[in-house]
Parts: sequence; structure tokens; C-alpha cells
Amino acid sequence: MKTAAEYLKDAQAAKAQPAKAPAARPAESVAEKLERARIADLPKAISLSDKFWFTKELFAGDAKAYEVGVSLLNSAKDRDEAQGFLQEELLTKLKSPPDAEALEAFTELIERRFA
Repeated sequence: MKTAAEYLKDAQAAKAQPAKAPAARPAESVAEKLERARIADLPKAISLSDKFWFTKELFAGDAKAYEVGVSLLNSAKDRDEAQGFLQEELLTKLKSPPDAEALEAFTELIERRFA
């Protein structure tokens, strides 16, 4: 039978041992998987509120330019062609710098389209 001193010694020894490695990362949620999932059709993946946001910030409020631009981006053969079109045809024609947050969100959608 252990004495109180022995129990105390064991408890102190347990505290001195290095902590166990953190638990493995929990499985991804469905929402997290969908946020990174490949997009088959760019126009269908853009929500209505994002459509208005992108039209205002990236297409100077021109809804027709938005429709044509997204259609051309969707039909690009690869990511490089889409990024080139975005830089050369869309962003250079803006009169003021685009909203950084809108551009980041739009670029992320393009990246997912060609993932």
C-alpha cells in the first residue's frame, strides 16, 4: 500500500512529464469542404449579393461587362489564361483601384474554378 508521500511524489512526477501531443485536427465540416471545393460553373457559384458586389467594385457598375467577363473567365482553358484576362482586360480598365476584399474573393472563386 502506498503512503501519502508516495502518491504526492507520483503526482509531481506526472506533472513534470512533457504534455501529450495535441489531438489530431477534427474532421473537416461540410461547410469547410464546400468552401474549397472545385467550381464547375463560375456564374452559378457566385451568390446574388456577391454578383452585385463584384459588379460594383470590379466592373465599374456595368452589369453587362460583369456578365461577359464572368462568362469569358468561366470558359478560359486554364488558371493562367483566366488570371491574364482578369489582369489585362478587367482590372486595367477600372478608373479607380478595386476593393481589395472584393478582388480577393473574386480571385479565390477563379482559383477554385480551375483547381
